[in-house]
Amino acid sequence: MNTEKKKYIIWITIVLAFVTIVILISLSTLTSIKEQTKNNIKESIHTVLKTTQEAQHLWISYRLREIQEFAKDKLLIQYTQKLLSNKDFKTVNPTLIKVRDYIEPKLKRNDDKGFFIISPDRVSIASMRNTNLGVINLIQDKRKAYLDHAFEGITTFVPTFPSDVPLSLTTAKLNTIEPTSFIVSPIVTNAGQILAVLAIRINPSTQFNRITQLGRLGESGETYAFDKEGLLITESRFDHQLRQTGQISVGETGILSIRIADPGGNLHRGYKPTVPADSWPLTVMAKSATTGHSGFNVDGYRDYRGINVFGAWVWDKKLEVGITTEIDVEEALQSYFQARYTIVVAVSLIAVLSFLFVFLSLWVQKKSKQKLREAYNELEVRIVERTKELKATTNNLSIANKELEILAVTDGLTSLFNRRKFDEQLELYLKISIREQQPISIIMIDIDNFKKFNDNYGHQAGDKCLQKVAKALEAAGVTNRPGDIVARYGGEEFIIMLFDCIDLFTCTAAQKIHDKVHELKIPHEYNQSTSGNIVTISMGIYIESDTANTSPSKMINKADEALYKAKAQGKNCTCSYAQIARVP
Repeated sequence: MNTEKKKYIIWITIVLAFVTIVILISLSTLTSIKEQTKNNIKESIHTVLKTTQEAQHLWISYRLREIQEFAKDKLLIQYTQKLLSNKDFKTVNPTLIKVRDYIEPKLKRNDDKGFFIISPDRVSIASMRNTNLGVINLIQDKRKAYLDHAFEGITTFVPTFPSDVPLSLTTAKLNTIEPTSFIVSPIVTNAGQILAVLAIRINPSTQFNRITQLGRLGESGETYAFDKEGLLITESRFDHQLRQTGQISVGETGILSIRIADPGGNLHRGYKPTVPADSWPLTVMAKSATTGHSGFNVDGYRDYRGINVFGAWVWDKKLEVGITTEIDVEEALQSYFQARYTIVVAVSLIAVLSFLFVFLSLWVQKKSKQKLREAYNELEVRIVERTKELKATTNNLSIANKELEILAVTDGLTSLFNRRKFDEQLELYLKISIREQQPISIIMIDIDNFKKFNDNYGHQAGDKCLQKVAKALEAAGVTNRPGDIVARYGGEEFIIMLFDCIDLFTCTAAQKIHDKVHELKIPHEYNQSTSGNIVTISMGIYIESDTANTSPSKMINKADEALYKAKAQGKNCTCSYAQIARVP
């Protein structure tokens, strides 16, 4: 064998060895890039899923507390007792009309769609629609277990299911299925007897659906919820695709129409299933979630459109629904695919040029490595861009969470702090008072003859009256110091806590409040106090110096006793727990 041939063989061997090494390095690099991309996607969808779930919990908790408090309303309990005493539930009687007038403003406040009062035998005894009266309630038919929980004394959220009636003019015209969901709470007497269940029909297209819409990554990512049967209970991002593939009809939406099942192939690219849709198996995600498991998948599985996706999911035991965040594999791995294409092209060129230009192999090797570095840098830039998108989505959800936190401690009618916030503030400053040996004053405030005001002027006028009195309490300027708080305590009652103040300051504050309310001159010809036919207030004051030997409930009770004394003395006055003092 001559020297040239040997040299040729040596160079061929070198080139083959070199190309082999480059291929192995490229495969290793691609594997590393793919795994890194998957890990980033996993973290992104898991973060969005967790944030969405927490936002849902916060919103649902707020509505549960709100409706639970409303179910304790004394007037609602009285109406319910009257309705139950009337055995002809199908008749529209005066009590039912009063119930509707009483509840309707509260429904409008949260864009709720209706209500039921359900008797223990599961019959609807009150509703905004006459056709619902005297028949078995639809929650008993669709979500019986949740209604059972309510009659056991538990306030609970009833997941979305098909509505029995159209809830809007659009759905009524199109004759399409519309979703509905409820929050149910027991109506309980002071003796602890469960009279009935109050069911508020909430609008699933508001907060519950809106929160899931915020969890959308990129162009194909979506977050949605589904029930135990795998039925979609929030809005699909891909309704237009579902109409194109025939999964839903024109005018119809995916909510309650789409089962999270695997059609066996990509319907959007023309795949034709061989079995009916009701025989399709649940997707990998839905099968896991509906059996009570949480998890993630970054290997890829088909969603309800037959498109390969990555996803993270959780079965929410509190809401008893599944929640998932998914993104198309093609979009999720777009950076990886581009890098892979670049690397494959680069390696191919290296091989061809190496065999054609043996003597330039070192130069070709240097250029190929440069291309690999550029591809990797390009991927890193794309990963940074994806991370920015994720942060923007997370910030939006955080803002929504903060808004819900504010709602959780604010009274919806008066914009004052609610009873829950007041109880937390009093408990906190009682601990501070014990440590610093500073007194705490409680002022309990009640609008005189407010029931007569409501009965004669109407509940809307009553609400406006409460709002004006609340503004007067703020305008009095007695709670400007750190720690002081004014709150709506319930119904027509308000309450004030003043930290580290003497008797004179407290009495002066009460006088300011009295003057501010008197300046409103709200007409009230049914007021039997010494007011001159305007709205007045009575106040009870309790000042505690020995805070180490008391509790929040004791302090509030003593202020309430003082308020009772003020009421007994003819109203429109202020009494302290220690000594009854008449305020003109």
